[in-house]
Amino acid sequence: MSRDRATSFTDSDSRPGGAARLLLRSLATLAVLMVGLGDGSHNSMVRNAIKLGEGHITIQPRGYLDAPANHKYLANGS
Repeated sequence: MSRDRATSFTDSDSRPGGAARLLLRSLATLAVLMVGLGDGSHNSMVRNAIKLGEGHITIQPRGYLDAPANHKYLANGS
């Protein structure tokens, strides 16, 4: 094998080809979509669990019913 052929082989394959780039972009897009789906599902499950666990009296901060969110809570019961 000549030296010219070896150097041209390494120079031409330094970047992934079109198919590899398409595969990497597709996998990255799929990963982002799956993270978004998982996050939305988790928030939905938490919301549903909170609704199922309510008792006869529910103490909520002001404005909770206008815009309910998981991060709104009463710190130290105040």
